[in-house]
Amino acid sequence: MNPSATGWIDKFFHRFTPDQLVAPFATLDEFYQGLRTSGFIYGQAISGLIEEQLSELKLSQNEYSKVDLLHALYFIYSKAHPENLSVDHFLQHVLAFYANIERGKITMFQRLSLGNTASKNLEKIIASRIQESDSTLKKEGDYEFSNVLLATDVLTYMVYVATPEKAKDFSESLEEAIIKYCYSALQTKKHKDKYDTLLLDLFESSGIVKKAAVPISEFLSHRDDKIIEKYLIDLCCMAVKEDAIVEPNELHFIKSLEKELQLAPNEGELALKLLDDFVANNKHAVNLFNQAHPVHHFYKQTSKTVERLIIRNKKRLVKELNESGELLKLLGQSTLRDLDNDEKEKVKDQLLDIFKSIPSLTIFLLPGGTLLLPLFIKFIPKLLPSAFNENEIKEK
Repeated sequence: MNPSATGWIDKFFHRFTPDQLVAPFATLDEFYQGLRTSGFIYGQAISGLIEEQLSELKLSQNEYSKVDLLHALYFIYSKAHPENLSVDHFLQHVLAFYANIERGKITMFQRLSLGNTASKNLEKIIASRIQESDSTLKKEGDYEFSNVLLATDVLTYMVYVATPEKAKDFSESLEEAIIKYCYSALQTKKHKDKYDTLLLDLFESSGIVKKAAVPISEFLSHRDDKIIEKYLIDLCCMAVKEDAIVEPNELHFIKSLEKELQLAPNEGELALKLLDDFVANNKHAVNLFNQAHPVHHFYKQTSKTVERLIIRNKKRLVKELNESGELLKLLGQSTLRDLDNDEKEKVKDQLLDIFKSIPSLTIFLLPGGTLLLPLFIKFIPKLLPSAFNENEIKEK
């Protein structure tokens, strides 16, 4: 099986039976632990979720991420539909799920073909969820922040199989909750350097941390497995561990979060230990804390990526912006003052509409794309000055 070639989903389900994919995990909690062990939860997938060999090929982390995402979706489906483990029914169900939450928006679905099978269309969706389409924008081995948030697809699908009408709102609330909790985790650092401050500013610029708090009951699972809560605490553990040291106040934050999320005592410390074990046991394969400073790396990498994307699409962006009067005005004002929350929402919605029409800008529709919008807004006035000086009189 080659997850980078067409037909890999059909090969996956031909190679493994439903029993092989579902039976090893008696509960959702056991399955979530498998997602941790494989590295999928940490954005560093280094294995499949079952002991059987997935492929004769040496798979990359992105390829493992694809397979693990598919397997996780099928496992969630199997728990909701134990009487019907049909692969065909699952494929149709998960395609309907992605259409429901509009992940990838119009651009992604324009790339799907009515002549394709459901499995081939799902292959395109999964590929669009993983930042692999433009290798010129990153170096080999770069850490993919968006892959950390692939698990949000799985958690949202859990909601969809139970109450489809709530899935889209849940998806948006979950991303807001992730940003707020990770922001709080970074704030606990006593010694913040330049890049810590820049990342905190980036969180603040998104407008999400200043929005009215969403009641925790709106997006937590209220289930015995507490999968959603464990994922939130895993992300916060990654945030406080980015400098490889957990200070006393950071541990206090994790313990407080553990209580707020109504997790079992010591669940936060267990999450920290599991993260430590994963990194220690897979130093040869993962880049999670191998970078000189993960926060530095994340900020620099994403800044360069956004800057290159703007330069590459400069002509198209100037055209689109000049046709969007209100958006152009708000972007210009953002260079002079802080936009209020309503204005930020308008900018976000109108920019996302533009990104739908420019394939190479679908990076902003990936998991965590909301976090990159402030960087985009920061670079646009500098790189697209012609869009902001329509009234300038040029001397001959």
